[in-house]
Amino acid sequence: LTGNLLLEQLTTTAGASVLRLALTQVTLRLGNGTTTLAQLTNGEALFLLPGTGIAGRVSGTVALVGVPGVTLGGTLGVEINTTGADVDESFTIGDVTSTLTLDAGIPFRFAGTAITLAVAGVSLVADVTIVKSGTALSVTIANGSLGLGGSGSPLVSATAVNGTLTADPSGTRGSLAATLSVSITGLLVTGTVSVAFNSGTTTLDGLTPGVRVKVTTASLAMTG
Repeated sequence: LTGNLLLEQLTTTAGASVLRLALTQVTLRLGNGTTTLAQLTNGEALFLLPGTGIAGRVSGTVALVGVPGVTLGGTLGVEINTTGADVDESFTIGDVTSTLTLDAGIPFRFAGTAITLAVAGVSLVADVTIVKSGTALSVTIANGSLGLGGSGSPLVSATAVNGTLTADPSGTRGSLAATLSVSITGLLVTGTVSVAFNSGTTTLDGLTPGVRVKVTTASLAMTG
């Protein structure tokens, strides 16, 4: 484990005590003594404790590197703000300044960029964002792709995968779209598939109750 550390306690003009913690340029490697199994690079952690809650962000690039047959990695970030106020705070360690900017209305947010998973002939890549605000939880998937049956020429592939899902006391609703391709010896099937759903009893976010599946630009070709 290597990195830079800042820990300080300040007193505001109103007489309140504030604790600030920062870790930057963090590198962490986990292993069995001889082989690195997982690692974190470009790690950063910024936390502010003003006495009314906690605000902070943890981010970095993670990778599973020492497990045969499994690839897992991506850039991850987790944000939390329970102070009830907007946060805009700068942390300086040496000649590096990092800024923590958080919205009071979003107490929890997870973001993963270029999350990659490959195992047993299945490969998955996507940007994923999860936000908790009030009683609502939302999940957004962007720039996604999925392959089944080998990395070179998968039997089934999905590209341009994008969608959202929202869950709150009124119901769960969302939509997902992708371009699909199924390639079997002598046969190629392609098309764009979109799915919209709403488990509630009233129209939510423009979606009426129920499930709708739409297929466009579908094609079937005999190959070989």
